[in-house]
Amino acid sequence: MQERLLIRLPASDAVPRISWLIWHPSEAEVIASGELNEPAELAQLAEQAKRCQVTLLCPGQAISMRKVTIPNSGKRHLDKLIPYALEDELADDIDSLHFAWSESGIKEGQIPVAVIRHREMQQWQQWLNEANIEADEWAVDYLMLPEPDNETQWTGVQIADDVLVRMARWDGIAVEQALADAVVELKQGEYPQVKHLVAYSDIALSENTWTLEFANSELPMAAFAKQAVSLDIRGQRYAPKRTKRTLKVRWQPLAWAAGIALAITLASSWVKTGYLNHQAEQLQQQAEALYRDTFPNQTRIVNLRAQMRQQLQALGIDDQAMPSALAMLDQLAPAFQQQPQLSLELLRYQDGALRVQAVAQNFSQFEAFQNQAQQLGFEVQQGALNNRGDGVAGTLTIAYQGGRS
Repeated sequence: MQERLLIRLPASDAVPRISWLIWHPSEAEVIASGELNEPAELAQLAEQAKRCQVTLLCPGQAISMRKVTIPNSGKRHLDKLIPYALEDELADDIDSLHFAWSESGIKEGQIPVAVIRHREMQQWQQWLNEANIEADEWAVDYLMLPEPDNETQWTGVQIADDVLVRMARWDGIAVEQALADAVVELKQGEYPQVKHLVAYSDIALSENTWTLEFANSELPMAAFAKQAVSLDIRGQRYAPKRTKRTLKVRWQPLAWAAGIALAITLASSWVKTGYLNHQAEQLQQQAEALYRDTFPNQTRIVNLRAQMRQQLQALGIDDQAMPSALAMLDQLAPAFQQQPQLSLELLRYQDGALRVQAVAQNFSQFEAFQNQAQQLGFEVQQGALNNRGDGVAGTLTIAYQGGRS
């Protein structure tokens, strides 16, 4: 399964701290996480975003959740009816507001509606555009917390200086820590039956009329990782006009280019004669050509070895693991060569094994690659395979037979 990148944006008038996390669904583990100091730093996540499903967590401070009752006869014209049904409840002019709703959330004629100012939506989109990131879905942050199990509990988490609480399927708050107790106390008037809050992190809330129950969560952002988006707030107006492209890398040129780049660096320390200099120059040109072929978006080469290292690290291979990983790729080259349509989305090397996420045209290409790799002396464990558009996506774990290296 494809890894998931979650990015929580700040409101435009808040402290611009951005939390992020990469989650591996099939392994149920956090791959990486961190915090950015300002939206301009979002570009640091651009490469990861190309290979991940990107979920944008939009700040609840800037989003108002409402419920609208529409007769069945009017459900064909929700885009016209919803704004006017809420007009008397809202302080802003409805023309300055964006409305998004989930028809899957309709129950007895009640439709959950997210109301956001256009300027907020446009600001978030501008930040993504400047960072060259395309998000697959935009969610309300507090609605990505686990839904409470029953009417006597809420769920909550603290992210940076914000406290997020989910009260029900379509209700919650996101508020600055300094105001959290006061706002929660007001909401308790609407939910007098609530006795405790399940917290997925340390949380700055006073235990006055309830108890705090701490869930087992290693990182606050991990609380969102397993949840599906029930309401994409982009609606039709801000829906993407094109499908996000997934980073696909051909295997054999990657191994060749990385190997040549490393060899160039080593050779440069020992080249003393004009002949060797000439040979090194030819190898450098070949390496640059392979690099451009493998990473067509990288048109400018300044430091081939450093740029190759960055690309490999973006795919999950660190400096320490690089020699062993490249050695395995080199030995697996015949198997990759016989399945040229098998494209890499993610590669990680850990404890002597390559964990691969790839896309092929059909299921048989995965099976053929597995058989060929086994003939080369490798053990291959195949994870779940899933249809994706016109192809098939899946995971493979590759190790030497008998644990030899």
